[in-house]
Parts: sequence; C-alpha cells; structure tokens
Amino acid sequence: MKDQLFLLLKKLLVKNSIQINEEELLVQLSSHPSYPSLHAVIGVLDHFNIPNIAVRLNKDVEILNQLPKNFMAVTEKDLVSEICLVQKTSANFKLIGDDGKKRIKSVSAFLEAWNGIIIAIEKDENIVETKKPLIYKVLAFTPYTLGAILAGYFISQSHLYANLHFALSALGLFLSVLLVKQDLGLLSKAANSFCNISEKTSCDAILQSKGATFFGVLKLSDISVVAFIGYIITWFIFLSQGVNNLSSLFLLSILALPFVAYSLYYQGVVLKKWCPLCLGVVGVLLLQAASSFFAQDTQIVFSEIPLALSIAPVAMLLTLSIWLPLKSLFQKNKKLKTVEIDHLKFKNNFAIFNVLLEQGTYLKNSSDIPSEIILGNPNATLTLTLVTSPFCHYCKQAHQDITQLLDRAGDKIKIRIRFNVSTKNKDTDLYIIVSHVLETFNKEGADSAAKLLHTLYADAIDLKKWIDNNAIQPNDNYIQIMDDQSNWAEENGINFTPALFIGDKPFPKEYGRLDLLNFIDALIEEANQTTTTATNKIAS
Repeated sequence: MKDQLFLLLKKLLVKNSIQINEEELLVQLSSHPSYPSLHAVIGVLDHFNIPNIAVRLNKDVEILNQLPKNFMAVTEKDLVSEICLVQKTSANFKLIGDDGKKRIKSVSAFLEAWNGIIIAIEKDENIVETKKPLIYKVLAFTPYTLGAILAGYFISQSHLYANLHFALSALGLFLSVLLVKQDLGLLSKAANSFCNISEKTSCDAILQSKGATFFGVLKLSDISVVAFIGYIITWFIFLSQGVNNLSSLFLLSILALPFVAYSLYYQGVVLKKWCPLCLGVVGVLLLQAASSFFAQDTQIVFSEIPLALSIAPVAMLLTLSIWLPLKSLFQKNKKLKTVEIDHLKFKNNFAIFNVLLEQGTYLKNSSDIPSEIILGNPNATLTLTLVTSPFCHYCKQAHQDITQLLDRAGDKIKIRIRFNVSTKNKDTDLYIIVSHVLETFNKEGADSAAKLLHTLYADAIDLKKWIDNNAIQPNDNYIQIMDDQSNWAEENGINFTPALFIGDKPFPKEYGRLDLLNFIDALIEEANQTTTTATNKIAS
C-alpha cells in the first residue's frame, strides 16, 4: 500500500500537468510522520506549494457533478478503508486502488463505496503553463528512432542465427536488469507480485541466499548482466571484423550450460523455491544453445575458437570492471535514501520537536506591542516573533523563509516583526529604515509593509543608496514602538539577529525555519488547547 500511495499521488499530479521531481516526492512522502495516510498526501502537497483541498462532502449526485475530473478519495468495504485515485467520465468512475487494480463503478456504486472524503488539486492561476521546446519532443522519440534503425539493420543482415542470438541476449540483459533491481529492492509492486506468484516462487529467497553469491562478491544477477553484455559486445566485434561463420557464438552458448544446470539444481533441489526472473534468464540461455543446432551456418570452425575465447572473456572482464563499481554506487544511493527517509521521519516527529521547544527559556512579556508590524492572520492562535535587521546578512535568508511560511500557511499563523533599534541616535541608517517601515505598516497596511520588506531584504540592495535615492527621512512618530521593542529585547537578553520565537519559546536550533511547515497544524492545535484552558480558568 505504501508504494502504491506514491504511485497514486504521482498519477494525480501528472493528470493535473504538475511536474515534480519523483525522487524528492518519494522521500518527502515516505518520511512524513503519518505516512501512509491522506494526511501525509496533504502534507506533501503543501510542502511543494501545490494548492489542494481535503474535505468530507455530502454523498449525493449533485456534489459529484461539481468534483474535478481527477481526485483522490477514500472508499470503504467491509469496514476496511482504501485510498483510490478517481477519474470521472461522462457515465461512470474509474478507480485505481491501493492494490494497483483498476475498477469501473457506476455513479450509484461509487456513492455506496465512497465515504465522502476527497483530496483534489486546485488550479493555481498564478502558475503560467509553458509549452515544452521542440527539442524535448525530438528527444522523446530518439529511443524509438534508434530502435527502428537497429531493427532495420538486423533485418538487412543475412545471419538469421546471429540476429536471433543478439535478440535473445538483449532479452536476457533486460531480465538481468530486473534481477538486479529486485536484488536492490527497486522493483515495483507489480514486479514483486510476479516474483511471488505462488508459495513455490520467491526471487528474494534465491537472490539473498548464500548459493547466489560467488567469491563473496559476485551474485547471480551480476553474472547474468555481465554475461549478456559480453555476448552483445562480442557480437558487434565479430560483425565489425567480418566474421561470417558465427560458430563462436554457439561455443559461448554451450559454455553457459553449466550455469544453467547449477541454477536449476540450486533452485529446485537445494532451496526448493523458484525465481521466475532467474528462470527467464535460464530460458534465454537454453534458447540460445538450442537455436544453434538449427542454424545452417554454425558448423564449428576451429580456427575461430581462439578468437571467441579471447574476445568474449575480455569483453566480460571489461563489463565486470565497470559494472561492479556502478552497482556499488546504486547500493550506496539506496542506503543514503533510506538514511535520509529515516532522518526526516525522526526530524518530522512533532513529539521530538516539542520536547526541544519546551526546553527553551520562556520569554518575559510575550504580549503584542501596540502598532508593531504583524503579518499573516492577526487573529491566529499561533504567534511567531522574528527579531531581525535589514543590515543583517543572515536575516535575508530568515526573511525568505518567513515569506514561504506566509505563502503556505499565512491564514493559520501570526508573525510579529521586531527590530532592536537604539533611538538615542536618530541619524543612523537603521533608525531611518525601521521608522519608515513602521510608518508604511501603520499608514498603508500589512501588504505594503511586506512589499517594502521584500525590497529591503533583497540580496543585491545597497541600503544607504536606497535611502538617498528615495529621500527617506527619519520619522519620530514611531519612537515608542522602537523603544518598546528594544526594551523587550534587552529584558530577554536578545542581542543577535535573526532570532525566531514560537509563542514565548525560542525556535529550536536543531531545526530549520521551514521545518515549521511540518508542525503548523500540531502547534495550532496545541495553541488552541492552551487558549481554551485559559478561557475556562477565567470563566470558572
């Protein structure tokens, strides 16, 4: 179900013409604390800033008519819930469940199975869709073009046996790659189902056994990959050298038969389990050997045997020297992904975050300062306080992070912007800029103040030139706000910027500011509970 949830979400994004890096999507989804669940899907969509809606609706035909063409829904059968990808058509509903199976339901059947919960992706009008350049369309057809050229080339050759041997080698290589992917745990759920088609079959049981490894390094999957690539290289070398009698390919096929015998004996007699992919490779080798007996041009030419015994081993050793380091990189990459997912699961655990948050020293006097800059939702129960300065280099990144927080959760949070400015010297650039920002906020509102802050925290801005070019003058009407903020900072020992606080606690240094997106809902729920408790105490 876990793998299928990723596939369902990816299909939903594709159907809505949204392109996301698949690896990043998988990592973010797999590492979500509530994975696999709809809450994890919502969290990932929010992470990628994809507009979405998750809601429980009334179950009637009128509501169904208003739903988008593609969405995710929850159906129930025998008290078991299932997440499905749903596609509306004019007459029915096409469903793909968490088992990967496709089903078609009528309107009445869908209403009966559906529990009313959906997740839909909303159209973001701010996203401008651009057509892909022509080069992308050309590149998309390149593999098909090359395949057609190779097929035409093979057909033009007179060596039917050579072409058949090459085609079987290509098929064997394909199956060998599937074996490697199965060995590394990279195959899809459908392929895994094929490997475990019955109680007597298991690819993993064979590939992970001791007998599947030789010399402590080479596995059956490695040997098959190297062998078939070696066959293909040898085939091309023979063809390029004008070798007309290809009995050497026949010799190579005969030499592979001991490998076939060992594989069949080990699977059937020792482990008493069968690996369908391994049997596919064995079948290809047997077909290559058998086809040699029916080819008219495979009479053994002894003068060519040294050529085969020299070229084929060299080709395979060359392939092996490239393949083993390449496979090692695949294995390391897989381990790194596993570590990354485990790390993010640990990091995204709210209980751990909350423990670190509660370890911080409580702020003294965490109430609002009249007329100070407040962004987001002024009535939100969750309050963030950012102490910043336009002249602080690291505050630029803090401002960008806060902007992203506002973009994704601005209706859920309240952000107070505070400055630590000395009002004793009113001619400093910092005093002039801060007084101007406060004036903008109080006279023109939060949106104008936010735009001004974007300008002031731009990477390339020269603040002194900006003051001169815009003829900004100090404004003494906001001295009280600056004094109150400065006194608050001094009272709490805040001598550095940027400094971020959640409520009356400092933001844990072990986390990045954008990690807050994973905890917004939990923090809001906690803040609501605190507010309710306080209200009840006052009422009693």
